[in-house]
Amino acid sequence: MAFQHGQLSITADPLSPNPRQDRIYVHYKKRMTKIMTSDIRYVEAHRAYCRLVTTDGREFTLSLALGVLQKQLPTSNILRVHRSYLINVLHVDQVADNTIVSGKKLLPLSRSCRATLLARLRIIGK
Repeated sequence: MAFQHGQLSITADPLSPNPRQDRIYVHYKKRMTKIMTSDIRYVEAHRAYCRLVTTDGREFTLSLALGVLQKQLPTSNILRVHRSYLINVLHVDQVADNTIVSGKKLLPLSRSCRATLLARLRIIGK
């Protein structure tokens, strides 16, 4: 897993059904790398930077604050679950009292965000 540094840009692709919602482009080494928003597993804040992790294990370090990044990502699947974490609800594997499992990563879940997360998940049973 290599860390990739860059900036985030969201561009419109006229062939996309919802061009501003399904992909982002990260500037890295004078190129723009496409990341489908459905492939984002989670985003972790590190001071003025964010580490974006995809489902295939790629990691991108963006020089953006988490709040700025959150405003640029689609709200349909990306949700803030902690002051330092965003998660894609499509990739939530388990939820406990104060933690979320996504892939092999254990992420914190704040009490204030728990109800919002549970409302976004289809829960069957108890």
